Amino acid sequence: MARTKRRHRFWANVVITRLTDDHGNTTAYAKVTRDLTERRTLDEELKKSEERFRLLIDGVSDYAIYMLDPKAA
Repeated sequence: MARTKRRHRFWANVVITRLTDDHGNTTAYAKVTRDLTERRTLDEELKKSEERFRLLIDGVSDYAIYMLDPKAA
């Protein structure tokens, strides 16, 4: 979790790279932060959907479930 300047929390991927001169001495650090909030939200929604589907399938004992593809004709 990272924080914005206004202290809001968000999911992030942070990469920090050490920058050196020709002699290998550290001169600075570069940081790249990627906001992963939307991706994390979509992943959670997918997990919930998959869990509901799994529970539906696991609950089937006396009948069958058919999955039809409306695009296949």
